[in-house]
Amino acid sequence: KTAYEIYQCDWSSDVCSSDLPSRSRAPCSASTRASAKGRVMASPVLVWLRRDLRLDDSHAIAAALDGEGQIAFLYVLDPAMKARGVGHAQLGLIVEGLEDLHARLAERGGGLIVRRGDTVQHLVDVARELGVERVCANRDEEPAAGLVEDAAEAVLSGIGAELLVVDDEVNVPHELVATKEGKPCRTYSAYARAVRRVLEELPAPPQDLDLTGRLLAVPAPEIPSVETLVGRPVTLRADVRGGETHALARLRAWRDDGHLARYADDRDLVAEPDATSR
Repeated sequence: KTAYEIYQCDWSSDVCSSDLPSRSRAPCSASTRASAKGRVMASPVLVWLRRDLRLDDSHAIAAALDGEGQIAFLYVLDPAMKARGVGHAQLGLIVEGLEDLHARLAERGGGLIVRRGDTVQHLVDVARELGVERVCANRDEEPAAGLVEDAAEAVLSGIGAELLVVDDEVNVPHELVATKEGKPCRTYSAYARAVRRVLEELPAPPQDLDLTGRLLAVPAPEIPSVETLVGRPVTLRADVRGGETHALARLRAWRDDGHLARYADDRDLVAEPDATSR
């Protein structure tokens, strides 16, 4: 992935949310609901965002598009994530990434829902408000994130909603990489052979995802500044910005300036800033 794949985190206590309007919506008991004109409309699908503040190259969005319902996007600023030790620099990238993602969604007729507090509780609250019966998320490989996924799946199932978690962080899921005898790989060459075998069996052609007319419009979120989140002034780097827009521009510039063509020769030059796409 590129620079816009960043860590979720948390901070101190000022309340900030971009809740939807306060009108209540009863959850649907079937996969469709009736509109005001009597037409049957598919229930919305919710994409639960964590590290993946992007629209390009997202398996969760591809899964959400597998249906007819409009798609909503949720990010929860969860204070319980403070134990992960995310620094101010990462927090600045997250804030900029949220702002950029909402702008990209708004350009396409949608928007980003941002809540602050317990992840599972807000996930269930938004699912109820929107009448969601399916929540899609990209897998987070960290153990703590897996526990949150398990808790979310259990609570969502209690309101009749399915949580679909798809592999996204790696090209080949870790559990599929093994020797022909099914044992862990002990050398790089064995690992490389195992990866090639899996890639030959996994049909994963590039997809051109069309979001036209599929996004649920929501009010603009109130995204707090880093200073508001940490409760004191913070100085961030000016040469690196968060968000998919900036990351894609930087990646394309790296490619177009010839660094991709030289990557095989330069990739181990850790002291050369342009040797990799980081």
